Formats: sequence, structure tokens, C-alpha cells
Amino acid sequence: MSANRRGQEVPNAAPDRTASADTVFARKKPSGRDAATGRFTEGNSGRPRGALNKRTILRRALACDPPQLLQEYVRSGFAGGDPVAMRVAVARLLPMRTDAPVAFDLPALRTSADLAAASGTVIALVADGHLTPLEGTKVVAMLEKHRRALRRVERAQRALRR
Repeated sequence: MSANRRGQEVPNAAPDRTASADTVFARKKPSGRDAATGRFTEGNSGRPRGALNKRTILRRALACDPPQLLQEYVRSGFAGGDPVAMRVAVARLLPMRTDAPVAFDLPALRTSADLAAASGTVIALVADGHLTPLEGTKVVAMLEKHRRALRRVERAQRALRR
């Protein structure tokens, strides 16, 4: 008998057992624990890769059948019927979206002149109320990045012509 790190008596391994190639290569992968302390190393939560937390699993289930599953969750979790607790639960499960897809038409973006026309279109959409100012700002920022990329391509083409 020998003592483990907690001082508890544990039986020794069979002394006649020898390590063969099969047993060496069949061993488990390291657990990510520090051998001295038995705790997980820093940055390692101890969960397997790809393990989902409960909230993510519930969100994915809600994406399949939201109304029925949400009703069951709220009823089972808050049988007392506290409306504030229900509202908090729903807000945590389905947080308010801060960004949503917006559909609108833009001209083909092949030259700097096309980008200027597209910027004018976005400004008109914001002015008409079809886009929020924040959405318009984001679209114009994307157009600006596209303009920079076009400029780099044009410079590279000019350099190759020389």
C-alpha cells in the first residue's frame, strides 16, 4: 500500500505488470491537470473541446421550436409565476438583437465612382428612414474599406505596367 496526494492509502499496482508497446500507446491523453496539485492548468476549464454550456444548448433548442420550448422552460422553472423572474429568464435566454440584416440595392462596385454613388444611395436611405444612422454608418465604413482595397489593386496594376 502507498499513500496518494491526500494521504489516503491506495493499493500498489501489480509488481509483475510490465509496460508493452500496446499499453504505452493505448494510454489516455493528458488530462490537462497539474501533476503536483491535481488542479487544471491555467486556461484549461477541464471540459472536453466543443462542450457546450447549458445556455448555448437551450438557445439551440429554442431555435428549433421557440414558442413551445420557451413556455415549458418558463412554466417549469418559475412555477410560482413571478413575472419579473420570468422576464429576466427570457431576457437572458433571448437577448435583444443589436444588429439585424438589412436588405437594400446598391450599384455594382467596380470603381471609385461606383463607391461614391453607393455612398449617396446609403445616405438617401438613412434620410428616408429605411436605415438607421448606425446602420448607415456601418455600411459606409464597409464601402470605405472596399474603396481602399480597390485603390490597392489599382496601384498594384499600375506598378505591373511599368
